[in-house]
Amino acid sequence: EYAACLEAEKPIIGAERISRGSVSDVIARYYADTSFQDLAPATQDVYRGVLERFRATFGDDPITRFDAGRIQRLMNGMRSKPHAAARLRKLLIQLFIIARRERIVSSTFDPVRDTRAPKPSESEGYHRWTEDELSAFEATHPLGTKPRLAFALLLYGAQRSADVRLLTHRVIEGGRISINQSKTKTSVDVPVVEPLRQALEAGPLGTKLLLENRAGEPFTAKGFYNLIKRSCIKAGLPHCSGHGLRKSAARRLR
Repeated sequence: EYAACLEAEKPIIGAERISRGSVSDVIARYYADTSFQDLAPATQDVYRGVLERFRATFGDDPITRFDAGRIQRLMNGMRSKPHAAARLRKLLIQLFIIARRERIVSSTFDPVRDTRAPKPSESEGYHRWTEDELSAFEATHPLGTKPRLAFALLLYGAQRSADVRLLTHRVIEGGRISINQSKTKTSVDVPVVEPLRQALEAGPLGTKLLLENRAGEPFTAKGFYNLIKRSCIKAGLPHCSGHGLRKSAARRLR
């Protein structure tokens, strides 16, 4: 009996409140699947937000009602949000993989295949800072300020905000930044170049992390974004963001 319990399928949280074969049922199964569990926590948060909004509208509907025509009508209705549409379509592919595997739908039922998300308009994405804009920020926020330290870590370390806001003192030992990136799990090892070394020496450094908020805690994603955005506005650069600093670093490296 003990062995049978170990081998039994784990119950899905809230299964007693979910109708088998409904959109909510398949979403719950996806959350419990390794294809979701193996994602980075930040990616899980994004996907969960998309799916929970979808569940709020269609949760009680049987997944079988979502044929190609209905899915395409959803895509057509999201023309003003092409990236959101593409992400929803990508997740619907995952839901139908689960539904076919669990025999909720037939093995040949693949309605997403015959749909298309709206094409996004041509865009370069986040603004890449110019050299004049980089100089303007440094002139407004001198060495020894938290915005300047965050700026230097983003630009001269060429790392994502999600990694910069959680950098510890240990990762910069030996004059290099050695981390496993949170998004891609890629190991990187880059030198602490002179402008970054100056910013680190000027501080202010946190006790546990290089960057900490006023309470001595790690910045949340939103809190760190607001720090950079407010600093950009103060420097007369409201169109700039932390994301664009990586692009500027890539331009300089090129």
